[in-house]
Amino acid sequence: MEAVETGTGAPALALLGQCGLLPHPPLDAVILDNASGAGVLAARLFGNASASSIKGLKIVCGELSGNMVDMCAKRIERNGWSVAEAKFVDAQVTHVSDHVQDAVIYGFPGQSVRRQSLFACSDELRSPAHV
Repeated sequence: MEAVETGTGAPALALLGQCGLLPHPPLDAVILDNASGAGVLAARLFGNASASSIKGLKIVCGELSGNMVDMCAKRIERNGWSVAEAKFVDAQVTHVSDHVQDAVIYGFPGQSVRRQSLFACSDELRSPAHV
């Protein structure tokens, strides 16, 4: 766990459980972790799901801050999370293609994302899980 996540780790686990991604993520799920920061939700998912259940996942850690994208990309590489990638994604204008993601999760976007924007992309999802 990264030092900055001492306050976000437990809520991240709760969020992943509420979204149905823990303890067993859906097989071959495609997940957009929007406003991912340094990847706290991905880290909790990788740290708490079995290796076999993660094998078919694809996780995109989307973030607007270039520094956070870089930090998350380094974390992904350091931990060997081959099914994850860090990308520049504007949480308010995601440009998510139709029927691509099985789940879009927003962990801790704070004031940077308007409420209506959080739910605007749900029409584009196969089975949205967002809190």
